Amino acid sequence: MRENEAIAHALVAQLATLGLAALVDGSGVHWSVEVAPVATRGLTVHCFWYECEVGALILGVNPANQRSQLRGAPQPYEGPEYDVILHADGTRIAYGRTRSEAEVVACARAWLAAASLDQLVREVPFIDRRPRAMRAIAARLDPSLRWDVVDPACELWVYGGDRSCMILDDSCSFFIGQAQVARAAALVDMPGAVAAWLSARMDVRELAAEVEGVELEHHAEVLEQDPARWHWLHLMDRIANPHDVLVPLRPLIETLATRAVVKTFYSFSSLNRLCFSASSHFPWVNDHLPVVSPSPEGVFVVDGVPYALPRAVDRIERTLNTYPVQPFFGSEPHHLLPQLVDALAKQGAPLRPALVQRGAWYRLEVEHGGRRCDVSAGQVVFIDGDVRRTATWSSLDHAADLILRYFESSS
Repeated sequence: MRENEAIAHALVAQLATLGLAALVDGSGVHWSVEVAPVATRGLTVHCFWYECEVGALILGVNPANQRSQLRGAPQPYEGPEYDVILHADGTRIAYGRTRSEAEVVACARAWLAAASLDQLVREVPFIDRRPRAMRAIAARLDPSLRWDVVDPACELWVYGGDRSCMILDDSCSFFIGQAQVARAAALVDMPGAVAAWLSARMDVRELAAEVEGVELEHHAEVLEQDPARWHWLHLMDRIANPHDVLVPLRPLIETLATRAVVKTFYSFSSLNRLCFSASSHFPWVNDHLPVVSPSPEGVFVVDGVPYALPRAVDRIERTLNTYPVQPFFGSEPHHLLPQLVDALAKQGAPLRPALVQRGAWYRLEVEHGGRRCDVSAGQVVFIDGDVRRTATWSSLDHAADLILRYFESSS
């Protein structure tokens, strides 16, 4: 029996001593406990078991593809952790994480005995702890700035045009678009640092000079002037690292870095492959762009075909030179926005699509009459309160037609 399955069964046994019924649910590495509801209230507990080796890994998007190095050091931990979600009338009310089974049991007892949320957080303060802390920081910020708390890590994101800040505990990361350009591990004056970046709009060098503790990412000052050059400087840093997965492609990348058209495009790694993109960030705009992998024979495999170095460079350069999408700083939603604006305008619709950032990601949305459509490559998601429906589109004119019919059906 896996450790997280074992702690789930142990939790059910402890709850039973209080007369609370619960069931273990799960398989593989995913195990949870569903506590039987009392009246309209219930709770779900997701059970995790961490090992020191796994805890030391960096999870999520490859930092090399993000062109960032500054981040909090992982804190190795071995043992259980419980993610507790409280709900009432089918609606999620609050949540929190703890490493203590006793705290989970106390939380279940109080919640199912109809304790108010204020009472509950006094008795078991792990519930809503980090969201409360992030909301307290947000209350001290410039009220004109938009913010939200983003799961699962409960990061506080604050937005100001094309810039944002990500706050976690007392650390703050500073972003241009989706690119982290600076980070402070511990800030005494969080509101002042956020205002300097988002309201005063200091450049990165000013930020580092004026705000104590701020460290700049490599080449951060280049990003504000020339995003493509910023990307290629990071790519050259990658192949200078003998442990990077792209090192076997170093002769090819060094040659490509001398070609004018190639240097206007962006790239990312997938396993040991170099993939080109017109967009600087994920979701990538990379349909029909070259994917290059190394070969033991010393040749370079471009889209499945092996080439010697000169022919590989020529093949890549010709493909990029005729690509219909001009390279740009952003991601797929930035690319789709002007096309969707035109498609809706052709149909005489007064609708105005917009890019909305939430956390590190952007979405392309259209709002009207309290309802919303989210548009991504090939899909439109129609959102009306808690009801979501999805449709596929074959062209943006088709997407515009689907959006218009959706909003007309509610008028």
